[in-house]
Amino acid sequence: PWQSGEETDYLLRFAAQGEPVMRKRDITVCHPPTDTANPAIRRRAYAYGQGRMRVLQKHNFPLWFKLANVFYSLAALPVDIVTKGSHVLSYRWSMFWGRLTGMLWKDT
Repeated sequence: PWQSGEETDYLLRFAAQGEPVMRKRDITVCHPPTDTANPAIRRRAYAYGQGRMRVLQKHNFPLWFKLANVFYSLAALPVDIVTKGSHVLSYRWSMFWGRLTGMLWKDT
């Protein structure tokens, strides 16, 4: 189910090996804008949420940070509804559930 986070996982593994990781302000990575009005985007938001939390679990991020990531999806709702419209509710809700289930996922 992990459909995102591979670039973050790569950088965290690189840093864990003692390799330097730095931010370069002159390099920009662009993603196409998310069309939150598209109903299909909910599936992606859910899967991306799971992937994000998988990376945080894998690298033993503290519980407070994982919870902040889960609840950010809901905390962003008021501003998103005002700036993007009410259709963003289902997108953020899917992201919330994806992150929550991703945080609770246990490898077997």
